[in-house]
Amino acid sequence: MYGEDIGEYDVVDIEYSVFMLHRATVLHCCMPGFARLEAVSIKLHFFPFNDYILVFSPGHLLHLLNVAAEFEPCHHIVWHGQGVPDLPSASTDGPSLTTFLRERTGLCVYDCGQDVAYRVSVSKDGLADVFAECYLPSTRLAIMHYAAVHHKDSSLSKLLVSKMCNDIGSPEVSGLLTEFLVGTTYNAMRRQLDMRILPLLQFTSTETGRGQLEKNEKGQQLARITYNSMRDFVQMKYSKVDKPQSDGNFWEHLRYNLQKQSIADMWPRFNTASLQQHITAANLEAALAEDQVEGRGRSSSLLKRISDSARRAISGSSTPRKGSLGGYAVLTFLNPAERDLEQDRVVGMTVEHLTDHLSRYLPRETRVKVFNVAREFVSCQLQQAKQLLQFIWISLGFPHDGYLTSNVGEPGVQAESELFHMTERFYMAAQELCFPLPNGFKTFFTTLGFRCLDSHVFLQYVDRGVLHFTDDFRDMVMEDLGDDRDSSEMKLNIVSRLPKRQALTGLQQWNHPISTRFLSKQYVSGLLLEGEDLGWASQPRRVSLTDSYSTSSSQDSSEEDSVDAHVHFPPLATLMKLLQMKEPNTKRHGRSGRYVDLKFVEQSALQQTKQEYGTNLSNVSF
Repeated sequence: MYGEDIGEYDVVDIEYSVFMLHRATVLHCCMPGFARLEAVSIKLHFFPFNDYILVFSPGHLLHLLNVAAEFEPCHHIVWHGQGVPDLPSASTDGPSLTTFLRERTGLCVYDCGQDVAYRVSVSKDGLADVFAECYLPSTRLAIMHYAAVHHKDSSLSKLLVSKMCNDIGSPEVSGLLTEFLVGTTYNAMRRQLDMRILPLLQFTSTETGRGQLEKNEKGQQLARITYNSMRDFVQMKYSKVDKPQSDGNFWEHLRYNLQKQSIADMWPRFNTASLQQHITAANLEAALAEDQVEGRGRSSSLLKRISDSARRAISGSSTPRKGSLGGYAVLTFLNPAERDLEQDRVVGMTVEHLTDHLSRYLPRETRVKVFNVAREFVSCQLQQAKQLLQFIWISLGFPHDGYLTSNVGEPGVQAESELFHMTERFYMAAQELCFPLPNGFKTFFTTLGFRCLDSHVFLQYVDRGVLHFTDDFRDMVMEDLGDDRDSSEMKLNIVSRLPKRQALTGLQQWNHPISTRFLSKQYVSGLLLEGEDLGWASQPRRVSLTDSYSTSSSQDSSEEDSVDAHVHFPPLATLMKLLQMKEPNTKRHGRSGRYVDLKFVEQSALQQTKQEYGTNLSNVSF
């Protein structure tokens, strides 16, 4: 439909409407700013193309309207100007096109002017180029949605991730990754569920039904897409003469689908982002429980319930089926054996709330069935997160079976710096969605940050909760970093930010005067307070400090903790005798081995006194 004809040099609007009968909704598109002489030469052609309607004017515009019956209309791909395919037609009236279907080639377009037929298909490379060169954020998001939900394999998604890796600093990257995670999870679930459950699952990260407003780089409006509901005007009436004799009546099915659709539209889709406040509350409760007597306080019923849900979801979930994402990712750069209690809470909370959501709107389904659906949903989430990380890894030039440099102390190269910043965008998207992260991700991410960021910036990331100190990262730092001034300062900064038990473990791995002095003081204080729970002395993964730090480790082990009676330092000898009397009364925690002993304390005291005062003890205050 064209604007009013009020002069050959006037600007007019080109408008068209598409009535989506299956949703009783009219999609209306208005394209302003066309000169009248140009507008009269534009002819729009409408072709059905899978879940889309292709609106095409050769050389001028190409719209892919998402009109799938399964979803609310959204994410329409709008393409104007240069690069729009053209057809070489000699007709002065413009091309006269019609469509037909062939069994093998699918949709074809026949140009009557040239007597030539064209096969309509989506070029993955061409669509990826449009994705990279387009200046419309909504069009890029629509292309990502098409790749994640409507495309048959993962090759297009991989191409789009590769294009994003060329522009890591773009503010749109996190939103595009969010759409990838949501869309691919839904796409994996739709292959395993019936149509009664799918309307309750989220298929896009953006709000539907708001329309689109497309502009060019100058801010000029290209197209405006809006929707109007026609439910009140659609009347499914027919006469007996028109009613066919067969059982499969089109209008009966259509009326049934519209009634079912009207009910489904009242059901809210499950949104994982709504879990944020619940997960935050669970994390705070877990932190409080851990603070009670260094983790000896009992967990609340909420934490136990979430933990049980996570354990059942992870241990009982079946192997994810091979879906649209193709082969499974082999994430050699992650440690699958690493467990994260915080991520277990995310998994457990997702399973619990999705089970409640499905049970509320599907009351006829058993609790066991909806729980299995929720468990499979979490399994698909983890699979898509792994696949996206693998795409990022490969797109930045890392080999499929490659590893990061094993020494955490080596500075990262340029490619690793790009990998860190792209992984940071992935982490932002996952946090916004409350998406579970695969095992080993936090160690991998923190290690990348440690190698690629300035030390002060790295510590700011840690203090803001972006990077996390894990046991594996702490062990690598203590093993790989040297004991020069800068490295010792970094180790001290890391240890001081760890919880007490983890910090004491790190100190036991660090052969440095700072650690020996602190451990000795802690041990002596524990003995003098008679029975105070040292806690850290009974950790099963610790290495014996007697073996690690003692200068006389070759002595016979039968000597155990006996104090040398001929110590030529009377104040120390007096203290050691007092500790020797108190030490047997200290609680052993049911273990025969001790990781800090009196011999260690004695040697540490002598060594530190000598380092500070030398052999002249006249200035020492006893």
